[in-house]
Amino acid sequence: MEETRVKTSSHGYELDKYMQKNVKPISMPRMQSFKRAETDDPGQSSHRATMETSIIKGLIVSYFDTVRKTINDMVPKTVMAFLVNKAKNQSQHVLVQKIYSEGVNLNELLAEDQETKMQREKTE
Repeated sequence: MEETRVKTSSHGYELDKYMQKNVKPISMPRMQSFKRAETDDPGQSSHRATMETSIIKGLIVSYFDTVRKTINDMVPKTVMAFLVNKAKNQSQHVLVQKIYSEGVNLNELLAEDQETKMQREKTE
């Protein structure tokens, strides 16, 4: 059985666990940098070609708008995943250590705040 290890950078982020493993690179055949339409091509009527071109342009613009929106949505989520969650976990670890350290009076830590107690009694 093969053991999976998560590589971490110098900052401790687990980047490699999100990367795909064993993906072979794809190589496309060499193509010309441009292709001119033939004059006798029946699909090259000026009205039809103009309409198809405008449809393709619209689809490309729509696609890039969708990609831009997706990237804009992913940035805060990524920041949350890498920075905020890591800070939250570290602070929780420190707090638990302090609670269970020697010489800490749990009754004092769990006591109700005096202002909250007064507000509760006033409300009752």
